Amino acid sequence: GGALRRVAGLLRPGGDLWINHFASREAINEFHAGLDRAVRDHLIPPDEDVHRLLRDAGFTVVSHRQDDPGYRLHAVKAGTPGPETADGGSGGEQRPRQ
Repeated sequence: GGALRRVAGLLRPGGDLWINHFASREAINEFHAGLDRAVRDHLIPPDEDVHRLLRDAGFTVVSHRQDDPGYRLHAVKAGTPGPETADGGSGGEQRPRQ
C-alpha cells in the first residue's frame, strides 16, 4: 500500500498506472520465492487484494487481465485531470492535450 500511495503522489489526477509482466502472477510469485531474501516476499497478491490496495491508494482499476503469457493491470488515479503544461504541470505555458 505504501508504494502505491507514493506512486499516486507522483501522478496527476487522471494519471495512468500500468503494471505489466510477461508471465502470470503465479509464475512471478514462484520465481520471486526462489530468490534472495531481499525479494523473496515481493509477491503479487490475489486480485481482490490488488484492487483493494489500489482503491486505498486512490486508484480506479480500468482493466486487469491475467492470461498466458502475462499479467496486465491498468489503473487511473482518482480525480479530474487538470490542464497539461509545457513544464509537466508545475506552472508555465499551457499546451493543449493530445
